[in-house]
This record gives sequence, structure tokens and C-alpha cells, in this order.
Amino acid sequence: MLKVTLSGDGECSILHTPTGVTVDTSKSPAYGGLGRSFSSTDLLAAALGSCIATDIEPVAIRHGVPLDRITIEVDKRLSVKPKRIDAFDVRVTVTAAIREDVAARLRRAAHACLVQRSLDPAIACTVTLEARPAD
Repeated sequence: MLKVTLSGDGECSILHTPTGVTVDTSKSPAYGGLGRSFSSTDLLAAALGSCIATDIEPVAIRHGVPLDRITIEVDKRLSVKPKRIDAFDVRVTVTAAIREDVAARLRRAAHACLVQRSLDPAIACTVTLEARPAD
């Protein structure tokens, strides 16, 4: 369970009650907030990225892909009218030499993300995976 407490100026503290861990949020300056922390839409982008990460992790481990060689970047695009998230672009980068069949398995795992499958279909969500040897 989560407990959300308003603290004013468009800011909240979110408590994960089972663990006691908190995350603070702050409304974006574009919408009248102070922008001192994650916005609510940032948290949705983070949920998408972490969901993809945890879905590809077992595949990477099974195929010997070092986890520290995988990065996931999530860009969100907001629309003005209606005011909402319009799209997510997710880039999974593996800086290790991997076989194409392993890359294909990682791609499939990335697309199995429960958060992505839960998004409204009107929100475009593009997930790409690039595998390249480290420099």
C-alpha cells in the first residue's frame, strides 16, 4: 500500500507502507509547480523503465549479459490539449557483444512489461533495443 501526503506548493510525499521508503514529488514548473523533484508523470515514466528493467533482467542473467552493461532511457512527451502524456520513447542499450537471438529475447521481454500493457492505447509507447560492443 502507498500513502500520499500533500505538503503544499504542488508537492507530495509518497510512503511505501510495507518498507517505510518514501519518494517525494513536485509539480513541474510548466504547470505552476516548483519542480524540485520527480513529477507524477516522471514517476509513470520511471515505473515503465523499471518494469522493463525487471522483465529483461532474468533474460540477461540467463544469457550472461552483464547487468551493468544495460541502460534504459525513458523519454515522455506531453500534449497540451488534452493535457496528458502523449507518448513514451524507451531506449534499451546493451554495451556488450551479444548474439542476435539474445537481443531478440531481450526485446520480447522488454515488450512484456505489465506497466506498458496497462497504459491507455492512445499513449504511444516505442521500445527499442540497441546492442553494441563497449568502446
